[in-house]
Amino acid sequence: MILELIYKMDNFYPDTYNRSPASVITMSDSTIENLRSHISKNTSKSYKSDLRHFSAWLSDENRPVDLPHRPETIADYISYLDDCDYAVRTIERRIQAISWLHAINDYHPSPTKTDLVRKVFTGSKKRRAENGRQTSVRSKEPATVDIIIDLMSYCGSDINGIRDKALLLIGWAGALRRSELVSLLASDITITAKGADIFIRRSKTDQTGKGQTVSITKSQTDNCPIRALMAWLQVSGIRSGYLFRRMYKGGKVSEFGLSDRTVANLVKHYCQLAGYNETAFSGHSLRSGLLTSAAENGSDLIPLAQHARHSDMNQTMHYIRKANRYKNNPTSGLL
Repeated sequence: MILELIYKMDNFYPDTYNRSPASVITMSDSTIENLRSHISKNTSKSYKSDLRHFSAWLSDENRPVDLPHRPETIADYISYLDDCDYAVRTIERRIQAISWLHAINDYHPSPTKTDLVRKVFTGSKKRRAENGRQTSVRSKEPATVDIIIDLMSYCGSDINGIRDKALLLIGWAGALRRSELVSLLASDITITAKGADIFIRRSKTDQTGKGQTVSITKSQTDNCPIRALMAWLQVSGIRSGYLFRRMYKGGKVSEFGLSDRTVANLVKHYCQLAGYNETAFSGHSLRSGLLTSAAENGSDLIPLAQHARHSDMNQTMHYIRKANRYKNNPTSGLL
C-alpha cells in the first residue's frame, strides 16, 4: 500500500488506496503539479527511500499497512532502527518521512507527534550516549582559504581543469549549496567592475523561487573567482544554458548540467590530489569553508548571514563561535 503512494509521489497527490470511492476526488493537472512542487526533488528522493524501507519493515513484521499508523508501530520501528545502529540523523529523517506520509493524506495529528514516539526516540538517544554509541554525525571539514588555495594548484590548464577551478572557486566564494551551484545558468551571472552578482533562482531556504543575489568581489591573485569564471566562459563558449556542464571525451562541452554529487566528487578528488584525507570533505565543505574563513577573518554577523542567506542567525553564529573559540578564551593564560 505504501509502495503505491511512493509510486504516486512523482506527482505528489494524496493517496486514496484506503478510502471509499465516494471520497476520491479527481484533481486537475495544475493542482497535481502544484502538489508535486511543494517539496524539493532531493527531499522527495529521500522520502521515497525512507518509505520503501518502512514499508518493507511493516511487511516483515506483519504489521497493518493502512493509514493512519498507530503510535506503537512507529515507536517499534524507531527501536528497530536503533537496534540496527542506524545513525540518529537517518532515524530523524525517516520519522519526518512518515510524518509527511500522514500529513499529505490529511491525518492530523501525525502519530509521529505523540508523546510515546517522542519519548521512545529521546530514550534511544540517551541509551546510545550511556553505551558510548555515537548520537550525532560528525560534520565534514570546511575547505578553508588555505585549503582551497592548495586545491587550485592541482587544477590543470586544460578545459576540464579550467571548469573545475571556476566551479570550486565560485562555489566557495559564493558560499553556495551544491544544488545552487549546479543549477546556475549563464544568465544568472552579471559581471561588474568590482566583481560579479550571482542570482540564485531557488534554494533550500527559498523554495518559492523569489530569488536571492550573492555578490563576489574581484581580487588580484591567481585564485580570483571572477577571473576563473571568465576564463571558463571564454574557453567553453557558453552564452546561455547551464553555467557548469558535463564534459565529453576530448574536451567537448555538453549541453547538460552537472549533478550535485559531481560537486562532492570534485572536492574529494582535488583534496586527495593535494594530500588531504578526502573522506573528511564533501560538497558542503565549499560553503562551510568560506563561512569559516570569513568568520576567522573578522567578518561581522549581519554581512556574513546575508552572504550565506541564512534564515536563522544562530546558523551564522555557529561559524563565528567556532572561529573565535580560542580568542579571549577564559582559560587563556591561567596555567
